[in-house]
Amino acid sequence: MRPLQCVCFNVLLQHGRHFLLLLLAVSPSLSSGNPASGRLTFTNGQFTLLQIADVHYGEAPDEAWGPEQDRKTDAAQFRLFDAVKPDLVVFSGDQVTGNNVQDALKATALEKAYAPAVNASLRWASVLGNHDDAALEGGTQEAAPALRRSLVEFERSAFGERGSFTCSTPGACPEMLAPGVSNYWLLLGDDRPRVLLWFLDSGGGSCPEQLPKPTMKWLAREAASLRATHGELPALTFVHIPPPEYLAARAAGGDSCLGLAEDAVTPTKGRNALVKTLEAAGGARAVFVGHDHGNAWCCPYSSLHLCFGRHSGYGGYGDWARGGRVVRLSLDPASKGGVAVRTWVHLEDGSVSDEQWL
Repeated sequence: MRPLQCVCFNVLLQHGRHFLLLLLAVSPSLSSGNPASGRLTFTNGQFTLLQIADVHYGEAPDEAWGPEQDRKTDAAQFRLFDAVKPDLVVFSGDQVTGNNVQDALKATALEKAYAPAVNASLRWASVLGNHDDAALEGGTQEAAPALRRSLVEFERSAFGERGSFTCSTPGACPEMLAPGVSNYWLLLGDDRPRVLLWFLDSGGGSCPEQLPKPTMKWLAREAASLRATHGELPALTFVHIPPPEYLAARAAGGDSCLGLAEDAVTPTKGRNALVKTLEAAGGARAVFVGHDHGNAWCCPYSSLHLCFGRHSGYGGYGDWARGGRVVRLSLDPASKGGVAVRTWVHLEDGSVSDEQWL
């Protein structure tokens, strides 16, 4: 493995706001992926994803309970990794409670969040949540859009050759979608692409909590290009904040919804066209979110499923048992799109529940 490039941190005061600058001596290739493999491939016809939601590292760093709950989250992640043995971990936002962390230390907190995956030699992809770049509570600065992008740049620089696939594909995370940052796609396959994964930035922190029209237009253009090249592929989407369709799905789902439902649904602001855009793109099977810690359900909605992950960290609100959502993909000519999709919740204590086909 190549030595980690020098990453230096400096804070500038500009127009009354603090901006975190990541000064990179040498930038690695954005598509380098894991040194063991630059591709995400099925093994014996299967591929397993593990969604890690809302780990919230960095709370109360100057008090004993803050670092202690981070250690408990480390242990929870290791237990899940050992039990599930995922081919790819998806961190679905709020890796860091940014409103408890000074801007100059947010990247350090993010590094702690990914450390269990690095130590387990796992590959991962991430999206940002509404807390990752939030302004420090009680501080004088406002949340800065430049900080949101700098966190992704830090991940790409520090972990691009140690497991992170975040923003690793050509044209990923385009600046034209600012202030949203973590917008990109990944392909899974064997001798050819078999499954498409979408990762979308639902905002928060330094930008509105929404899935804006430019993001939906970008998704439609990218989907059309991918479909022209590879044909229609089964598609899964990961985003932090649930879109408004989750409210309708839960209200109408009844007994067809499966899983923990002990929290409100707090969706992105305003109207959006995520489900409509995904269905028009073709192949849409499910959307996976975090954000509302007491929810871990999946409901059918229109032609796909809308699912929550499981609160994985000891940071953030709530005392529900910690765990993760597992998504098992199996190549199966008899299934829609040639891929069978099964999901369930795996808790830290080893118990498994709410298994269903998507």
